[in-house]
Amino acid sequence: MTLGPSTAGILFLYSIICTLGIGAVFWAALAFIVGWLMTTLVAAVRGEHAPTQPTSSPQSDALTAYVRRALQAGANDDQLLRRLERQGWTEDEIIQAIQRVQEIPDAPNASGAA
Repeated sequence: MTLGPSTAGILFLYSIICTLGIGAVFWAALAFIVGWLMTTLVAAVRGEHAPTQPTSSPQSDALTAYVRRALQAGANDDQLLRRLERQGWTEDEIIQAIQRVQEIPDAPNASGAA
């Protein structure tokens, strides 16, 4: 008997028949795991993964840079909130910008200065 694809197929069928179908569960699980690993590895190699940080708009980047500069100049959160609401920003946008600045306090602003 020579080894080849037909021999592998016969062994596959015998494993299912001799175990009364339990072998099929094993082979199905193995096929699923191998398929999942292959698609995950291919996606990782191609760089197709979910972004780790949400992308932001130029407007929110500008708001964050403004908030960073204002806080560095000594403004407090309440002053910023009132001033920016008068300029048309929503409270949620302002709070998110303040939180981004507080999470990464040393990040450079839009002008490139630290």
